[in-house]
Amino acid sequence: MPSSSVPSSALPGSAIWCSIGVLALGIACRGNTEPEPGAVPPPIASAAGDVCASGGGEVSDTETQAYFPRTVASFCIDRNYDTRVYGAGARWNLDDVCLQLLNGECESYKAHGLRRVVNVRYVAGQSADTVDVRLSKFSSTEGAFAFFSKRVTASSDPALTTVRKMSVAGAGALGSGIAYLWREKYLVELRYDSIAETPAAIVKLSDAALPKIASRIADALPPGVGLPASVRALPAEERIDLGVVYRTDGLFGLQGSGGGAEGYYRVGKKRYRVVAIARQDEDSAKDVINTIKREFRAKSPKNSPFPVLRFRLGGGDQPFVEWAISRRRSVVFAVGDESYALQAGMSQPDREQASIDWREKLRRLRPLLEGSTDP
Repeated sequence: MPSSSVPSSALPGSAIWCSIGVLALGIACRGNTEPEPGAVPPPIASAAGDVCASGGGEVSDTETQAYFPRTVASFCIDRNYDTRVYGAGARWNLDDVCLQLLNGECESYKAHGLRRVVNVRYVAGQSADTVDVRLSKFSSTEGAFAFFSKRVTASSDPALTTVRKMSVAGAGALGSGIAYLWREKYLVELRYDSIAETPAAIVKLSDAALPKIASRIADALPPGVGLPASVRALPAEERIDLGVVYRTDGLFGLQGSGGGAEGYYRVGKKRYRVVAIARQDEDSAKDVINTIKREFRAKSPKNSPFPVLRFRLGGGDQPFVEWAISRRRSVVFAVGDESYALQAGMSQPDREQASIDWREKLRRLRPLLEGSTDP
């Protein structure tokens, strides 16, 4: 994301050099007056300090301008950095953003419904430190949250992530020099950069700055219905921090399954997972159950305290994972083993130490089916 200075075409004659002096050295121009020979040169001022002292720059994109505060704590929008906008109504299209910003991840963004990208830079008032902010708009709340959860978990075990929960409107996560924010159809990614500080210092500085910038942006983003319905349906008790992933497809490894949420849980040393699949109506939820029954040969165990199907996934070089699945009106719930906690060929005693048994699965599934309201 290259920065750019004031275009020379916009500055006639000597004004070009005047502007360069103002930006780089903080020198005021007085016509063509030359300094006296031998005069002490003026002190070199910080370009960042000059920018923030005047209140910072503004985002040129009128659609998202209000989302970016001009100043936050000791940071301000860098007036010497061109706001880059891609997508509908912008100078560049989404193919351009693939080349200029997203590199090899572009197809993943597009698969989640990417529609627009705005890239803004904040600069520290008393140093050359910067915070690059990338705001991505998706076609749906589900697509935006799915990409947020993909970013946070890095497609691995949430229990092992070093990312921490960040308190903002919507959902947020804070890492080492990075932060992620989700709200409705928007994903915001923030990155702290410094050419002068050590990695340890950058972590400390970013921990102080990124939540403040993210919080202000989150508060300015349009409110809406909140988390996807499937995510809202997941129980909060025993859930690992940031232990939620929304998948737009591929639940239980089935392509064409549609979207749903997976929650990651821990009780003592034991792990388990909960899946919630919210559909528009009961018939659609029944279709999910029937597909599971057909594809995985799910069976109804005898003497179950409520209607439930039981099935297993895995095998070969993958650990077996047992699931209990049922439906409450238009929402399908499943409780199963946590594959991250298991290994192929594990002994039964080791499995029992790492996962909950069938009775415990039913004990956690039952209250989900007895809920009085839909998400």
